Amino acid sequence: MVGKGPVGRSGLTPMTMPGFAASFASRDKDDSPDVHFTDSLKAGYNLNNQAILRVLVDNAPKEIMYLEELGCRFDRTETGEVEQLPLPGHTRRRCCWMADNLGRIMSNALRMEMARRKVQIIEDLFITDLLVQDGRVIGAAGVHMDTGKAVTIAANAVILATGGSAALYPFRSSTPRATADGIALAYNAGTEIMDMEFMQFTPYVFIWPRAARSVCVPADTTLMAMGAKYLNSKGERFLERYDPERMEMTTRDIQARAMYVEILAGRGSEHGGVYLDCRGLTDYDGKTPAEIVKSQGGYVSDYLKIADVDILTQLLELAPAAHFGIGGVRINEKAETNLSGLFAAGEVAGGLHGANRLAGNSMPEIMVYGAVAGRSAADFVQQADPIKAEPCWEDGAIRTERAFSLLRGAKGKVRVREAKADIENIMFKNFGIIRNAEDMAQGLKELDRLQDEVLNDLRIDDQTPVMNYDWVEALEFERMITVSKILGLAALRREESRGVHYRSDIPEMKEEWRKNTVIKKQGDEMQILLADPDERW
Repeated sequence: MVGKGPVGRSGLTPMTMPGFAASFASRDKDDSPDVHFTDSLKAGYNLNNQAILRVLVDNAPKEIMYLEELGCRFDRTETGEVEQLPLPGHTRRRCCWMADNLGRIMSNALRMEMARRKVQIIEDLFITDLLVQDGRVIGAAGVHMDTGKAVTIAANAVILATGGSAALYPFRSSTPRATADGIALAYNAGTEIMDMEFMQFTPYVFIWPRAARSVCVPADTTLMAMGAKYLNSKGERFLERYDPERMEMTTRDIQARAMYVEILAGRGSEHGGVYLDCRGLTDYDGKTPAEIVKSQGGYVSDYLKIADVDILTQLLELAPAAHFGIGGVRINEKAETNLSGLFAAGEVAGGLHGANRLAGNSMPEIMVYGAVAGRSAADFVQQADPIKAEPCWEDGAIRTERAFSLLRGAKGKVRVREAKADIENIMFKNFGIIRNAEDMAQGLKELDRLQDEVLNDLRIDDQTPVMNYDWVEALEFERMITVSKILGLAALRREESRGVHYRSDIPEMKEEWRKNTVIKKQGDEMQILLADPDERW
């Protein structure tokens, strides 16, 4: 197990608050995996790969039970069943949760299980390249920041589980290290990348006060079910204009777009967001609002109180933030990619969510497809011929030399942090919540400029390779350009509005565009194709 930071600490999973969607029918007896499937397909605007989705909904409850075997204790009803709370976009209550912090508890349990199984862990290893031989992935090469030395790992199978791409945007709910490294690795190795135009923005993020900026509202989805209301500067409950039937229980894409339109129209809050009113909420299933908040993110509400925010007594200032990259490495229901020996799971992979991820589906995705990828990789290793490691070492040394060359040559004028900020601003301005052809074309030109000019004009004062974070960010910057161009090209190609991809110049959804965008490397060019969502390959 290799991580570019501390394994189980530097990714997004530890940040996750309650929200594991699985059909137990504890509260709504007519719930089932079939209903979960239908809700997910509707939320994804029928662009989901149905075979991949079927595996998710059928196996999500099993992964809850597996986590409980590892020591995670999900909250229970008064009759001892797994508790189920509402989630926006779901027609039944199926949000499973555990007191305080779901992601942290899950991560700790999985880390302990790795220790029990004696899994070898290498932390602070920045993978620069996947190694490919005769169409098969045979390992990876990178730089170990603890020692500043190149490392090559031969492997009969490789699983990518590197997370998403929200750090391409300046205002985000994720860590700044969610820079889509895995997608860039896969693309450069020859893997197909799909549906990158779909970036989900979450509506539940503080924009003010500054100390709370980018923090998600604890118990957000349950608060909506208890009567929380979005308001603009005129005090209007503006979601009436965007989804009068579901209101605050609508899907995230509609919430985020509605917020953004209100802000652009000059009806935003004092500090550039909108308001969320959680005052006077009703009890839910016999629990008070305070009890719900304490159980579903008490550690976050405690932090917010330090920042002088009490979510139940004050108007909150929120804005939509980049949250989840729906597209990624193209996989099938076995987590296989088009490259032999390479598998992918979690947010780095595409195909499951369609054009918009249904709330609560990310946690079952990492558990269900983590298991699928592990089993598929194990089966592959048993059936495939062992790799020849010798060429792997030579190829790895050549590839890591490029990373060291970047460090030695970074004597220009542009600070790496400034270069990354340029990408973030281009992405938000040109490929944000609302898009149009003119802005996107301009954005692609700006990204080309960054690649042609700024990448060769970076400045890193410290030339020491050991724990050089500027160097790490320079390596991330190079990959961020690649993935941003993939996203931008796919967004410009999709000539419709669907899910989280909304074009002001083409606001309608078109049946002929019920297609996945697929991008792969062709020489030095990006080739874009269209594929059927249910295509078996």
